[in-house]
Amino acid sequence: MGSFPDDASSSLASAQPTSVDKSNTIAYQRGSATSEHPKSSDASSLNRVVRVSQLRFSHVPTAVGAIEGAFETDALKMYMTGQDGISASRPTIASRIFEILLILYNLLRLISFQVLSGRSFVIVSPPPVLGKRQGWKGILDDVVDTAWMFVMRIKRISSSDVAKRRRINYRKQQTAVIEATIGDRTNDMYCIETLATHPDFQGRGYAGTLMKAVAELANSERRSVWLVASGPQNVPFYTSHGYKTVGQIRLGDDDETWKGGLLVCDVMVKEYSPL
Repeated sequence: MGSFPDDASSSLASAQPTSVDKSNTIAYQRGSATSEHPKSSDASSLNRVVRVSQLRFSHVPTAVGAIEGAFETDALKMYMTGQDGISASRPTIASRIFEILLILYNLLRLISFQVLSGRSFVIVSPPPVLGKRQGWKGILDDVVDTAWMFVMRIKRISSSDVAKRRRINYRKQQTAVIEATIGDRTNDMYCIETLATHPDFQGRGYAGTLMKAVAELANSERRSVWLVASGPQNVPFYTSHGYKTVGQIRLGDDDETWKGGLLVCDVMVKEYSPL
């Protein structure tokens, strides 16, 4: 659920973590923050308290499994990785290593919330207007960014020509839609980069709980949030959490190598409003 994480953070390398104390644990009542319907076998556990905390290094293996499971048949992932859109390819050792490095980069440079030891998590980019961290933290950020640029260079070189062409097309359309709809406001907004829940734990309200955590963070600073939904199947979920479609990215209709039909990705915004 959410935008496919491949290359998602490379365009936001200048975004900096905020001063939010992410080490604090947040407790939410299950079922109160989402319209997702729990599976019947879990109905009796609706009132359990879910602990939301920062994604940690120990959660990385679990988070990788969540991403692989959540995006296994995701159309945007198949499009961006050069697949035909009919049958999904299985994860390779190289793709798994990249997912690990991606999560590590996001953990070090962006903001994250998770539940169930990373089985459901969200990655959020802070507003670029907050600027760069100072001192040794800023130096560490520069080192991490440089290393990530090297990783992305290797990934681009190793990608197929189809994947390269599609990635360029996606970025071009995304930039055009954002400039036409949100504009420079993105500099003062949070951005949800990735929202993923392992299939075995979907439909239980965990993603909704994480969305509430993001909303509380943004509202505490009187800021809005934007995201790109990876397909129309995710739009109702985000709509239920106050997001509205402001534009659409349309992919695949002019690509002879893509057999998955028209792929529509909604650009959505949740405006600041006191909870």
